[in-house]
Amino acid sequence: MINITVLVKQPMLACVLNKAAMLIIEAKSSVLQELAIGSRESEHIATCTGTDQMIVAAAIDESKKTLTSASGHLNSRSYVASFLAGH
Repeated sequence: MINITVLVKQPMLACVLNKAAMLIIEAKSSVLQELAIGSRESEHIATCTGTDQMIVAAAIDESKKTLTSASGHLNSRSYVASFLAGH
């Protein structure tokens, strides 16, 4: 089981939360591949487990600017990626 929780201090649009979830899934799959974790169901490298869970939560704070994009050229993606890398 792989459980991931990401808390973001800045408000995010729903589409940005969705993009963050995609980045988390990509990062998790990448780590499993780097560690060469094999699947129990096939001869392939695992990309997840059947019981994985993920939560992405963003602040609700009208005084802060809302993130409107998770483009690879913006900080929101960098924040998520660095969080997943443990920095």
